[in-house]
Amino acid sequence: MKHRIRTRRTGFTLIEVLLTASILGVLARSLILLADGMGSMSQAGGSLSLLQLEASKAQDAIMEDLRRSGLRTVGGKSFPHVFEGGLPGPGFEIHGYAPSNQAAQPGDLDFGPQRSVVFLLPADLDGDGRPDMDADLNGTPELDGNRDGILSEDGADLGPWDPAQATIDPETGLVWSLSEWGYAVVDGADGRPYLERRRGGALQKRVAKDVERMFIETCAQTGYQIPANALRITLFLRRTDTDGVVYRHSVQWVVSLRNGELE
Repeated sequence: MKHRIRTRRTGFTLIEVLLTASILGVLARSLILLADGMGSMSQAGGSLSLLQLEASKAQDAIMEDLRRSGLRTVGGKSFPHVFEGGLPGPGFEIHGYAPSNQAAQPGDLDFGPQRSVVFLLPADLDGDGRPDMDADLNGTPELDGNRDGILSEDGADLGPWDPAQATIDPETGLVWSLSEWGYAVVDGADGRPYLERRRGGALQKRVAKDVERMFIETCAQTGYQIPANALRITLFLRRTDTDGVVYRHSVQWVVSLRNGELE
């Protein structure tokens, strides 16, 4: 009896090994590219989120101030005072500054002159969190200097009152501080551009970073496209990541001051 012996082939041929290696190589490369792509997307999303956060901080701070500000003429100077290139007008010289060095180039949307603003705020001499008022329009405000919860013109309450540091609106009785506030974009010691809140031309607080440009327009400068008691503000932000990729973000809004006629 003859027995037919069948043998099973074991192992892989060279062609199969090479084919398998090629497939695995393609899969590995695809996974690497996918991981790089996800990393780039994550970095891009993170950079844009950071710019949006800084823009939100800047917008909140500016709006909180300017909504309390108003159209005022004090000592022959008109507020708010908008100026360009760090060069304020006569009477506002203490607010001059060196504008930040722009990374944007001509033709970029965020390239252009810097504009700043100087404004006045209502006084809060007694620190109760409310604007001071001269309710009876007699030239002396009712304050709560002794913090007993009662507004009066008594000496104990009027302790912080200094007529040389404030002015009273003769029609509304609102007390305005003569301290001059402003916003400007300047370079920090680290070389990054910062939006600064200033008092009397000196740094009071850094509000936001990576602000490439701030552009403020009055009603007349917009061609009367906004109300007479308003300002239009545009902020451009720019950030470069570790790979040299540039990210940009901008925001524009109109803020109404607390007085002035609408047009």
